[in-house]
Amino acid sequence: MAGERLLVIHDYPGTRTWLVDLLTTSGYQTRGVPDLAAACLAYQRQRPDVVILLLTGNEAARLQLVQALRTTPETRQSRCLMLVEGAVSPRLRRQAQGLDTIVPVDLASAQVHQMVQAGLERTLGHWLVGRG
Repeated sequence: MAGERLLVIHDYPGTRTWLVDLLTTSGYQTRGVPDLAAACLAYQRQRPDVVILLLTGNEAARLQLVQALRTTPETRQSRCLMLVEGAVSPRLRRQAQGLDTIVPVDLASAQVHQMVQAGLERTLGHWLVGRG
C-alpha cells in the first residue's frame, strides 16, 4: 500500500523528522508539520490520505489538539492515525471517537516501527474500504 500521502503533526522537530524519515523509507510520501495551522496550509497544497498525530505531553494538550483537528474545516473529514506516547486515557479515547486508529507507542522501543506500520495499515485499510 505504500505511496500514500501522509501528513505528520508533531511540535518537536527531532521526533517529527524521525517519524517522517521512518515512513518515507517505507515508501510513503510523507510531510511533517509542527501544528494544526501548518497542517491547514499543507492541505491547500495537497490533501493527504492520512493525518498522523503524534501525541506526547500532558492530557490537556492532547485533548485540545484532537478537538482542534475535529473542528477545523480542512482536517475534520480526514482519516487519522493517533500515535499516543504512554497510556490512552478513557477521556482521550472518547474524544477521539471517530478517528480511525489509536495506537499507544513507546518511542524508545525497538518495535516502534512495527507498531506505527500496523496502525498505518489499519487506518489505510479503513480508508480503502470507505472509498469502495
